[in-house]
Amino acid sequence: MGQNCERSLTEDEIIWVLNRTNICRLGVCECNQPFVVPMFFTCCKDCDQITFRLLSRNNGLRMRCLRTNQLVCIEIDIPVNGGFASVIAFGNAIIRCIGVDDCFNRRDEIEVCVTDITGRFSPSCT
Repeated sequence: MGQNCERSLTEDEIIWVLNRTNICRLGVCECNQPFVVPMFFTCCKDCDQITFRLLSRNNGLRMRCLRTNQLVCIEIDIPVNGGFASVIAFGNAIIRCIGVDDCFNRRDEIEVCVTDITGRFSPSCT
């Protein structure tokens, strides 16, 4: 029987992962149907609070879901030393209008205030 090779990431390792990429997967839900979409993100850590910021157009399924249910999940992963490190954050989304593009489409920022965050390192075990 093989040993469990996974381990939890420390807070510093979670921040390290967040600083190594700008692509995440945003999970939202509408009528008990999950929807996951890749997005670019920035994040900042202020005291003990982590906040993600994602840009989006105002239309589409993702924004419709957020208008009815602000609870979201963000997943980030990167390859690390023969395996991968994964961070999962749960939080509440706030939609903020940040302007209008050249085609008169509203541009929004999705701000996610993290309520819970965890990370795992999963090496390629044989």
